[in-house]
Amino acid sequence: MISDQLTALFQSQARATTGTLRALLVQALRNADDELLWIRLSRMLEALAADALAAGNTPVSELSTAMNQIPAGLMEGRFSFGPLYVKLLMLLIEHLEEFLGPTTETATLRLATLCNLCNRAYNRESFSLKGFSLMEMQQQRKAPDATKVDEKVDESVQVSLDTVERLGEQLNSVIVHQFQLKKNGDGLSHIEDAVRELLHGLSGADPGPKNLQRAETILKDLQTLGTGLKEDLLAVDRSSFGLQEEIARLRMLPFHVIGERLATHARKRAQSEGKVVELSLQGQATLLDKSILELVYLPLSELVSNAVTHGIGSSPEGKVSLECSSDGTSIRIAVIDHGPGIDFEALRSSAAVAFPLERDEILAMAAEQLTRFLFEPGLGSSVGLSGVKEALDAMQGKISIDSHQGTGTTIVLQIPASVSLVSGFFVRAGGERFFIPAVYVREVVIFQRSDLVSLPGGPVYPLRQEMVPVVPLASVFEGKEALRKDVEQMAIISLLGETWGLILDTIVRHATLGYKPLPDNLSSLREVQGLVYDEKFNLVPILSIPAIIIQIRRLRSIEFRQRYHKADVSGRNILLVDDSLVSRQTLGRILADGGFTVEVAEDGIAALELLHHKFFHLVISDDEMPRMDGLTLVENLRKEPEYVEVPVIILIAERGGNAESQFRKVGIKDFYQKSDFDRHALLRDIQRLLAGA
Repeated sequence: MISDQLTALFQSQARATTGTLRALLVQALRNADDELLWIRLSRMLEALAADALAAGNTPVSELSTAMNQIPAGLMEGRFSFGPLYVKLLMLLIEHLEEFLGPTTETATLRLATLCNLCNRAYNRESFSLKGFSLMEMQQQRKAPDATKVDEKVDESVQVSLDTVERLGEQLNSVIVHQFQLKKNGDGLSHIEDAVRELLHGLSGADPGPKNLQRAETILKDLQTLGTGLKEDLLAVDRSSFGLQEEIARLRMLPFHVIGERLATHARKRAQSEGKVVELSLQGQATLLDKSILELVYLPLSELVSNAVTHGIGSSPEGKVSLECSSDGTSIRIAVIDHGPGIDFEALRSSAAVAFPLERDEILAMAAEQLTRFLFEPGLGSSVGLSGVKEALDAMQGKISIDSHQGTGTTIVLQIPASVSLVSGFFVRAGGERFFIPAVYVREVVIFQRSDLVSLPGGPVYPLRQEMVPVVPLASVFEGKEALRKDVEQMAIISLLGETWGLILDTIVRHATLGYKPLPDNLSSLREVQGLVYDEKFNLVPILSIPAIIIQIRRLRSIEFRQRYHKADVSGRNILLVDDSLVSRQTLGRILADGGFTVEVAEDGIAALELLHHKFFHLVISDDEMPRMDGLTLVENLRKEPEYVEVPVIILIAERGGNAESQFRKVGIKDFYQKSDFDRHALLRDIQRLLAGA
């Protein structure tokens, strides 16, 4: 009996760990250079392996140990980070969860193959993930004999997903050749113009009737060739887009492929918490792209877990509904619980403490606007939802929340039906062309510049009963300037209770087009999530609206607060000096998120060089560094007239020791112990020091 209880406890803790591992991997897609993520992931795998060994679950222990080679290889620099390694770890987590149950002989044989897969990845040997997902294995086991023919469906032909993938790759090649043909067609037009000019010159030089007639014949042939090429290009355009739609249909699978897995997940989660929860499924026949199905399972499993744990409250029994529907181009999936609802006032209080620079705005926010804080790690009752938002952003999706006290919460995901198609608007901003996904666009507005209302926080547009803050889209991108006209066009975008008006040069047209992922050399552009071809076969960036909103929020926080609130110190320059790369990355992100402009230096000598090129309002320095330590840096700093009274914070290994005493002798009063670090206390102290400087 005790053994069964220990096993149940281990399984419950292990499932919580795998959920956290998934969330960390989603974050890694956006922050591949954050070494702390990989360190945390590695330590969790080590702990899971040790716990599994203590619980007598050898497969989980062995697979966790093998998986740990991937973050180890990344941190050792054996290979570069890429989506393939995230996909590999996501796939292995599925197998980990299956190994938490009874182990079959087939599963034991599979364990050796999975461990070998990790070894190959670690040793930089080629490897393939085809056929390793549980979904593919289940389909292979259930696949009918290809030699048998069902008379009732003899008019249909089953096509394997591998074949569909190959067709998609060939279609991409066709589109590239279309682009080249278009360029060749343009070149032919230039030749035609050149021959026309030459013919005009010949007509006045009396070249002779035969030569003139021959030149006219060549021109007519060129014109006929150009006309035929244009007609053929149009035909190829129609065929390729039609073929793209047909391939997209072949990739479609019914929602019930993951619906039953989600129901099982809900039952296991409820059982681990001593609850009985019924998960009802609606719209199981709705078709989604295979890639979308794979991507959406993670956020849906997190939302279902959240509904079981928090949504139905402390009740031992409850009901969660999962509804899926489609309008042909997008999918709507709703996760509905019938519990007590979100306590928005508690969320408001937590958010005001976590984001002191936004305290006044948070206290004035409506409940709908507060929902965005549910996706910040550690806030609200919905811990873990930050990973959900990351996953939705990655698949061009949108999430919204509707919650009422006493009646429950509805969380809606709106995602494209196919990963290969995207619907939206071609727009121009700052003279450049962009594509805005339609899922974020609430409406399009044409307005007079005189309609804008100036407020301390920035200009707003009165839209019916709502005051919408506006910003030129061009200002989000450095070096771009918006065209100023009397009559303006604006796209009203909304996400998680936030509404913004993006002022544009012009809105060109609406379209549904083939989606192209970013190539590796552009994957670091957070404001861009993919590419589409326009009508001239030019590549146009698809804007990542969640990233755009974050950038807008940061710009307005710095610019308008500095302009209208003299007591506000955000945007001030801070110099961070530390020989540890991890410390520089961690502290740098905290300071940047706090609204400050941050420069970093690896030691005192590098810091002094920066101090002569730019003024800093505050310096944060480590005490022990190579070449020049923190104490010597402070002594040199105080010799500079403009830095005599600039505040300095010292990062110290141990409080109350000899090092602290030495710093106090040169006038330093503010210290932080590296091993006992509090983000909010640091930001409060920086605010205090800058306000009094």
